[in-house]
Amino acid sequence: MTSLMEAAAEVAQMVSDNAMLYYRKTIDVDVKTDGSPVTIADRTSEQKARDWIERKFPDDGIFGEEAGKTKPDAKRQWIIDPIDGTKAFVRAVPFWGSLVAVVEGDLLEVLERRLDLRAVELQRTGDPLVVVLRAGQTQDEVEPVLREVLGDG
Repeated sequence: MTSLMEAAAEVAQMVSDNAMLYYRKTIDVDVKTDGSPVTIADRTSEQKARDWIERKFPDDGIFGEEAGKTKPDAKRQWIIDPIDGTKAFVRAVPFWGSLVAVVEGDLLEVLERRLDLRAVELQRTGDPLVVVLRAGQTQDEVEPVLREVLGDG
């Protein structure tokens, strides 16, 4: 049986691979109701992740950046942002990532306390890099790690 971390990393890789099919290509950019951009790369990447999760973990819920929530009362939730940094993505700036989180228990409480487990797929010169962030880390603890990985710090 695949561990959740391995599964999250597999989903992050799948989402990133799909997004790369559109990277540095001319694609239409739509504007969501909140004013943020969305592309076919965002939508198809999230749908691939949803299809995979629904096959492998049929009892789990999914909260996606593009398609919203399914099974919001499920004990375990997958959180997907297929392209975090869509503005950079459409401009071919390599500071975007495909984010996948898996949380169990009360989702809001978990997120408020920042006790989430994440597999973050980052793109740096086209090579995927999975960064594992442990439960309990705060944004202040995580940001320096990501800056170091990305070469900004």
